[in-house]
Amino acid sequence: MTRGTAAGQAGAAPGFFFAVIMHNDRMQTTRIKAAGIFFPVACLYAALAVPLSVYAMTTVTAWPPGLVAAGHAHEMLFGFALLLVAGYLLSTAAPVTLAALLGLWLAARISYELAPQSPAAEVLSPLYALVLAVLVVPKFRSAKKWRNRSVMPLLLGLCLLPAAYAADVVFQGNVSRLQLLLSGIILLALLMAFMGGRIIAPAAGGAFYRIGVNLRERVQPRLEGAIIILLAIAAIAVFLPYGRYGAGIAAGAGGLAAAVRLFRWRLWQLPGRQDLWCLGIGYGWLALGLLLLGSLMLAGVTPIPALHVITVGALGTLSICVMTRINLQYRKQDPAGDSRISLAVALIAVATVARFAAGIQPEVRTEVLWTAAGAWSLAYLLTAIRLLPSPSSG
Repeated sequence: MTRGTAAGQAGAAPGFFFAVIMHNDRMQTTRIKAAGIFFPVACLYAALAVPLSVYAMTTVTAWPPGLVAAGHAHEMLFGFALLLVAGYLLSTAAPVTLAALLGLWLAARISYELAPQSPAAEVLSPLYALVLAVLVVPKFRSAKKWRNRSVMPLLLGLCLLPAAYAADVVFQGNVSRLQLLLSGIILLALLMAFMGGRIIAPAAGGAFYRIGVNLRERVQPRLEGAIIILLAIAAIAVFLPYGRYGAGIAAGAGGLAAAVRLFRWRLWQLPGRQDLWCLGIGYGWLALGLLLLGSLMLAGVTPIPALHVITVGALGTLSICVMTRINLQYRKQDPAGDSRISLAVALIAVATVARFAAGIQPEVRTEVLWTAAGAWSLAYLLTAIRLLPSPSSG
């Protein structure tokens, strides 16, 4: 059997898989919270995959092969980030739906990391993303404001990228993998800017209200709209001839708009709110990463250091903060009274600085890569422990 024939036969499964999942999800009345399952799994995967990636990049064995070179970016974006999206946006679902989706995600990760060029790897990772799109994209159909409705094409774009990446590998198209990953990370940055803002704005407004202050700058729709438009332009421009100029300007301007938005929330004026300060740190990493990305693209040098600020600093910090916040709310605990999150956020900061240093100090690259991996893994292990059900919570 040829590789193309195997991939074609494996590709015949999506329609049946969609039908089974959607039928069972409609028929079952028992529903459970997706975050309670997907978030701990995402933490454990993050804690394991990054050290494996460093091992693959710094040893002659190059194992596992799926985490070498662009593979670790593929798994960060299409593996880790899309599992977080499922946990955050699925809300509740039938147990069989969650089990099927998680099983598909796990099969995609194993096949890609152990045999990234196999037919299974080329089919399963795109299939997981497409099933996720079917489940979460329609949730935004009823949105009335264009800024809310823009989440539909944003999520659809993110979920279609694994298929585009696999197609480029199989057919060796004109689009480079770096372009696809760069566009995906910009779309992920847009999703973080939107969702992060929708969490920080009401939380900051409520916190200021409780101390007798009216925070007028909450969602800041003009700035939010500008960020959406600018980062959408940047994500498309990377595919155009000489697009690095347009993408660089748009990404940098989007980072500036995010920085202004963060400044206007004035989170430093909220005493004892480590939970909001940490969310602000994550949003700050995002703004810094976008500004740096724009600068590097305009300078015509590799954007990889900026991408690590976005994926390690922003994604790491915001994901830990949001997962912890949702978990505390499920347990009917006030996030404002929790200070332990600061340690995990500090560890992510160490990981971000170390990973950035690895790109500019090649003489100590191995040492700082392991430092980054250790800090990242410890942060997610601590978060995973917190997300697991405690005896007192039943």
